[in-house]
Amino acid sequence: AAYHQIPLAPATSLAQFSHAPINAGGQAPLTSQIVGNSFNSPLIPLVNKSNAGSLGTHLDHSYMANNTLFDGYFLSTAAAETGPLTGSSRGLATVLSDFFDGTQPLRNSNVESATSVAPTVTAADYETFAQHLFYKGAFNVNSTSEEAWALFLASGTNESLPILDMLSASTTLANAAISSDFAVSRFAPLIGDEEDATSDGQNRWEGHRRLTPDQIMTLAGNVVVEVKNRGPFQSVAEFVNRQLVNGTATGNSGALQTAIENSALNADFGQDAPKNNSELTAGSETGNTSDGAATQITQADLLNRLAPSLTVRGDTFRIRAYGETESILGQTTKAWCEAVVQRQHDFVDDTDIPTTIAPLSTTNQAFGRRFKIVSFRWLSADEV
Repeated sequence: AAYHQIPLAPATSLAQFSHAPINAGGQAPLTSQIVGNSFNSPLIPLVNKSNAGSLGTHLDHSYMANNTLFDGYFLSTAAAETGPLTGSSRGLATVLSDFFDGTQPLRNSNVESATSVAPTVTAADYETFAQHLFYKGAFNVNSTSEEAWALFLASGTNESLPILDMLSASTTLANAAISSDFAVSRFAPLIGDEEDATSDGQNRWEGHRRLTPDQIMTLAGNVVVEVKNRGPFQSVAEFVNRQLVNGTATGNSGALQTAIENSALNADFGQDAPKNNSELTAGSETGNTSDGAATQITQADLLNRLAPSLTVRGDTFRIRAYGETESILGQTTKAWCEAVVQRQHDFVDDTDIPTTIAPLSTTNQAFGRRFKIVSFRWLSADEV
């Protein structure tokens, strides 16, 4: 069975680190597919993220990894292009120059340049690279619109995708069958063609899933239920992780994973297993050993594609204002205006450079980043 993927191209999503063997040291409870997933461990009470065990401290590796990575890091996709999936071979300097002069976008085309003068950037400048970028089209996870979530969840592809046959030594990529449904896979290239959740035999471990429009709508509705139950989220990590509460509704797994399970997208074909600490103690088993098979969709599988676009707040705001005055003759004059403002990288007090973390000047502690008016217009009465 396919267990981890060896990267064949630079990563575009933090959730791709679900393949990283960050528990290679053998620290109990031996969790795999850590990053992006949010399953609790039966060895740890739901209210905790660690627990003293007979062989040492047990850790909720997913909770801790997600809390560390999401919000604190992002992947710009500004990286040297090499390998069989890139379609070209460009060094980092070429990738950066092509991006800033508008010749070719980065692999994540939602990343845009925030400067008209191309900066000098090297691999050593990655920690400060964000000051040169804007991100277009982020999705606020606090949305309670089922239609918005459905469009977001269906933003993948329904086209043919490359397959690398994992059961042979061939490095030739085949093409998956074209489908009208939306692909979901934790492997790129795919390790097999489309399979149903209930596929039998070897296929359940080597295929990929596709979701129908009806399944997407069901999933979107259940995501909104979880957002209402758990939100508002103050960080992306809070959205990704389970809640540390003594209740299975939100303590068993994160919002997306719970929505997947409530949408009945997967099928149990293994052995029953305890899902949390209370089930382990009581001897009840609502989990299954088939959880995590290639044809069983997990939260990290969805986040492979969605994570780069997640946010919990906007940086662009539409502000409308209204005023009226009455003349000496009793005539009332009304006016409406609209401004679009955007949070910038620069601080209000520019004595602090954009990458300053602390200490900040008194002005910047009070007001933070500078806002720029990007558009302004007067409105007519019928536009209000």
